[in-house]
Amino acid sequence: MAYLGIDIGGTKVAAGLVAEDGHILKEIYIELQNTDNNAIDEAIAKVTSELTGFTAIGIGVPGTLDRANKTWVKASNLHISSWSLNKWQDKLGVPIYLENDANCAALGESWVSNKKDLILIALGTGVGMGIVINNKILIGSTGLAGEAGHIIIYPDGRDCSCGLKGCLEAYAGGWALKKYHGQSPKELLQNLHNQAAQEAIEALAIGLFNIATLFGLEEIYLGGSIAVNNHHFIQSIQESIQKKYNYDIQLKIGQTLNKAGLIGAAALCR
Repeated sequence: MAYLGIDIGGTKVAAGLVAEDGHILKEIYIELQNTDNNAIDEAIAKVTSELTGFTAIGIGVPGTLDRANKTWVKASNLHISSWSLNKWQDKLGVPIYLENDANCAALGESWVSNKKDLILIALGTGVGMGIVINNKILIGSTGLAGEAGHIIIYPDGRDCSCGLKGCLEAYAGGWALKKYHGQSPKELLQNLHNQAAQEAIEALAIGLFNIATLFGLEEIYLGGSIAVNNHHFIQSIQESIQKKYNYDIQLKIGQTLNKAGLIGAAALCR
């Protein structure tokens, strides 16, 4: 038995057939030139034509969901508007599940690392957080638990894509690094002494310290392209937390690396 996990991000779609033990059997990646409803439909069509033999599908997406109606309502960094799973479920004839991408990443890491309780911060186009307690995703009464990217770090600070000011994501999200500093995260984080890198380190140190204090954590798992590809950046954040706040926290790159969202989307089918 295999599940199809689909992880939709701001620049790509990652999909894979995942076995019962969390092992990826086959995977594909699709670069997104557009991120509107039609582009997502085209990507899903390509994925489901190339990866076959699945019994159910899990899809992880950024932004706001209407879980009751299986609808992706919107995403700050994509041009999505009320994208529904219903037509795909009718067409493919298998159960399909929809969840926030950071929640999927945390669930995937929980599955593979065999930890029933963990918190994972996803650093990529945006900043997300997934909370898994006793092997279940915490979504809260609003369905938006874990929106770490939109906790306020600097009141009246930089404009965020969500419409607020001073959010963590406006200083550490990939889109913000590009918008406010004119270079990609890959370019900016090669040298941690530049202004952009220092701002991101400081903002993430504040945010992760507050999260660690709130939940009483000794470790936080990290995923997403920025975390996985910039170990010195993550080490600098950990050192900043320890130095500024005298808090001993371990920031760990997850075992699932940048495949956490894909594996976690498949885990929804379990």
